[in-house]
Amino acid sequence: MTDTVEAGMGACGGGVPGNHADSPYVTQTCVNDHSGEHEHDDVQCEPVGNVDEECINNRLGFGTGLVHRM
Repeated sequence: MTDTVEAGMGACGGGVPGNHADSPYVTQTCVNDHSGEHEHDDVQCEPVGNVDEECINNRLGFGTGLVHRM
């Protein structure tokens, strides 16, 4: 979460995990819009200093796929 973007991992195009059923074994994951999630009681956000917020916003492109690499 930055001042202008709130994003997180979830099923591609699926919004926020836990709002619907996904198979954890076959679901492709992407960066999804999580706007407003920080307002829920069960969500924790911790500030991180000395970061380039514009760079973070650019990297949080909604729909960008996430790939697990070993």
